[in-house]
Amino acid sequence: MSTIRFTRSRAAVVPRFAVLLGALVAACTVLVSSAGAAIAPSNTAFPALSGTPAVGSTLTASPGTWSGDAPITFGYQWQRCDSPATVCANIAGSTSSAYVLAGLDGGGTVRVAVVGTNAAGSQIAYSAVTSAIANAAGAPASTVLPAISGTLQSGSTLTAATGTWAGTPPLTFNSRWLRCNPAGTSCAAITGATAQTYQLVPADVGSTIAVDVQAVNAGGNASARSPVTAAVAAATSSPASTALPSIGGSAVEGMTLTGSVGTWTGTLPITFANAWRRCDVAGAACQTIAGAAGLSYVLAHGDVGQTIRFEVGATNAAGSITATSLQTAVVTIAPSTVGQPTSKQQCKHGGWQTFTSPSFRNQGQCVRFVATRSEGNGHRGHSGDDNHRGSSVGNDKGHSKDHSKDHSKKHGRNGGGD
Repeated sequence: MSTIRFTRSRAAVVPRFAVLLGALVAACTVLVSSAGAAIAPSNTAFPALSGTPAVGSTLTASPGTWSGDAPITFGYQWQRCDSPATVCANIAGSTSSAYVLAGLDGGGTVRVAVVGTNAAGSQIAYSAVTSAIANAAGAPASTVLPAISGTLQSGSTLTAATGTWAGTPPLTFNSRWLRCNPAGTSCAAITGATAQTYQLVPADVGSTIAVDVQAVNAGGNASARSPVTAAVAAATSSPASTALPSIGGSAVEGMTLTGSVGTWTGTLPITFANAWRRCDVAGAACQTIAGAAGLSYVLAHGDVGQTIRFEVGATNAAGSITATSLQTAVVTIAPSTVGQPTSKQQCKHGGWQTFTSPSFRNQGQCVRFVATRSEGNGHRGHSGDDNHRGSSVGNDKGHSKDHSKDHSKKHGRNGGGD
């Protein structure tokens, strides 16, 4: 009987062994790595507070329950919250597991934040907030409400008066400004507006403003709100001259100067007040001319050798400002006019002073002179002829009388001769 034998080459066995060994090593590595991973802290039961929620009492925090690799260390941060506990903020310097409730905590709530830390990391957990914290004896109490003063116009600054308070001194005060609807029934805190003063901004226009004042002492705190203001008005701008006033007319004695107020910007309405000013030749050392407050001015003899400026004062609800024209040329004496005025217009605006033949004491005398001449000229055709004829008749009469006298004398002598 023959025997059949199976053989396996050495070369085929070695590769398979290597694969199995590699897989075994990899599996062992995974097991070792999993067994050695560090576990970060994880809160499994929230921190808790103990103590009486009243100003002056001490609260103590327990960190709660945590999982994770030991050792785990804990850090604390106490926070002050509003009564609904919707907004909380860190209390500076309060980082231990115990906290003494301060006057500023009265009426609010507090909580603690606990941070658990180990070599693998950290996690934060918060306690529940306390109930409302009661004030102690001697806490502040408002007896007169706060009040607001200032101009209710965008850009203006309002100031809060704290009002009057009872309570154990010393008291400190905090302010919080609020923007309200026109009826003052719905208000919201203005971000960052916590000083005693507040500068109104364009967003306040049409709204009303109130201020909350908080008084704080060792016994607690209390707040009081001012009455709301009237609605805030839009800003106004003071008058500003963009083109100076100017003067038209000749700088000659007796002539009329005309002033222009120039161009202005600013919140309307703007009202103007005018003044004419007499200055030296350089336009300096000016003096207001009494009674000269209109838009025109007739140069007088006292202006000769001087210059004139036109001053305009502009006023609106935001303020007042003055602008002045450039000075005129030096005022000169009016040249003399030879002859007589032929119209009443020539007598006006000092023109009566320019005539020398005849000269006049005032404008009325000049006007009467023109009127008299006008009346005479209206009858010149008739009166002139009569005067001419009268003159001629007079001359004829004179001639006739002389002729009669000569004739009488001649006849007398002749008669005597006869």
